[in-house]
Amino acid sequence: MDNQFAGYTDILASTTYKMTTWSNRYELSATFSVLIFLIVGTFTLVNMHLSGSFKEVD
Repeated sequence: MDNQFAGYTDILASTTYKMTTWSNRYELSATFSVLIFLIVGTFTLVNMHLSGSFKEVD
């Protein structure tokens, strides 16, 4: 990955933190934060649906 913000072992949250604090890229950090939320939220909903968490127990 040839990016000035992300290294090979960085996770997405630390990358957005670095962009905000080190280079003042608030707009890009906000965009990444929303994308991370959408990805994690989608995985969570799919996992809950597949595990049967939404089913009512009698």
